[in-house]
Amino acid sequence: MRASILQSPRRSVRKHAVALGMSNTSVRRILHEDLKFHPYEMMVAQELTERDWESRRELYANILQTIHRDAILMCSDEAHFYLNSCVNKQNFRYWSETDPQQVHERPLHSARVTV
Repeated sequence: MRASILQSPRRSVRKHAVALGMSNTSVRRILHEDLKFHPYEMMVAQELTERDWESRRELYANILQTIHRDAILMCSDEAHFYLNSCVNKQNFRYWSETDPQQVHERPLHSARVTV
């Protein structure tokens, strides 16, 4: 089991169970209780350039000057659909004894549709 996980740490528990001929529940139990492995999520970070820092400072300064001191600022949720096949991090796990500190960087201004 350990060799299988170390060989393919990105493979889902379900696929490991099928490959090893075991039940999904047994594989999860062995991973957590026996091997002390944990599912780590991949962090998605924006790739920032030097000019991005200055742009952010200008934007924040503009917001502070524009909004009245007693005003309430409300922000809404948005969904971004990337056109460059961005990773769906909710379904992406690394199985490991320690946090592998995996970071997936993507360009700050990639083509996308916002809803």
